[in-house]
Amino acid sequence: MAMQKEILINEVRSVDEVARVVIPRSLRAVYDIGEGDEIVFFDAGNYIGLRKHRSSCCLCGSLEDLSPVGGSGKSICQSCAREIYSFNLKS
Repeated sequence: MAMQKEILINEVRSVDEVARVVIPRSLRAVYDIGEGDEIVFFDAGNYIGLRKHRSSCCLCGSLEDLSPVGGSGKSICQSCAREIYSFNLKS
């Protein structure tokens, strides 16, 4: 995954006794991370990456034009919804 921004900060944080790390305020501001926001951690080769969680289509992974699917907490994009709808019309 390519980095889109490179923010240089000189802050070192320690992992506490229950494995928590505080994200510096400067990074939270840049990435619009607020209290209660969900964070996704990922293996980025030689470092651990993290980003703010964003809902995506449960079928194709798209981040555009999402609609919730019932009360499941999942979303589907309009493109996949159209494809499913047209498939149902042909059946």
